[in-house]
Amino acid sequence: MLPRDIPVDKINSRFRPHCLAPVAVRLAAAGVRDQRLGIEFFFGIGEPDMAEIEEATGYFLQFAAVLDNHLKDRDQIAGDGLTIADFGVATFMPLADQAELPLDDFAEIRRWSDKMMELDAWCDPWPESYSTLS
Repeated sequence: MLPRDIPVDKINSRFRPHCLAPVAVRLAAAGVRDQRLGIEFFFGIGEPDMAEIEEATGYFLQFAAVLDNHLKDRDQIAGDGLTIADFGVATFMPLADQAELPLDDFAEIRRWSDKMMELDAWCDPWPESYSTLS
């Protein structure tokens, strides 16, 4: 999957940030989301842990900047078509505003997310016509 003309010792330095950033963004976003919208808070059992939110937000900002830069002039995270990377990372976006994720400085992530939301199967993964439970 990697170009053959790149020496092995250069692979980490050239590809590692682009491979890790989407995963790190997703995990950090989940940390913020879980604290702000988690079960304890949602059911009134407890309050969000602001220290955890601050830590996760710091990670989110750090890696979102890498992902945002990576998405310039691209419609997908990896390659020329949709991959599991797009779907895996996009899972945090539907609740990003409610979780108060700081996305204002990341226009490329917003653009990419908006393109994902244009996909019928993504914005409505369980349409009524496919329901086997009715």
